[in-house]
Amino acid sequence: MCPPSLNIMTDCQWMTVMLILMSTRNIAIKMRHAEVDVAEAQMKGESGAKLRQGQTAQNAAKIDVETKIIATQRDGEGKKEEAKVRSDVKIFENQKEDDVAKASAELVAQKVGWSRAVQLAEACDQ
Repeated sequence: MCPPSLNIMTDCQWMTVMLILMSTRNIAIKMRHAEVDVAEAQMKGESGAKLRQGQTAQNAAKIDVETKIIATQRDGEGKKEEAKVRSDVKIFENQKEDDVAKASAELVAQKVGWSRAVQLAEACDQ
């Protein structure tokens, strides 16, 4: 300790100065921690935003691919239905042609029968 003549501060004053210095140091440390926390939060916020942007772009690309797949499936189904309709129309046309051919054959057979009947009737009349 200092001799009493050189002792400028009392013990109480000395303790007060020490408390002030320690408090100032603690405040400075807390401020640095706060600055670090703010910087870390900004960094996390920026990286989080970039992560969300990346996920959004990825989700949009996934939706685009799924949309194209569904559109291709619908297009294929439409073409399949078109082919089925064309096939059904062709079958219907073929059946109608067959019906007309049968009717024509029956008509020819009837005409032949009538023609023979006419010839027989004429032969009987002579």
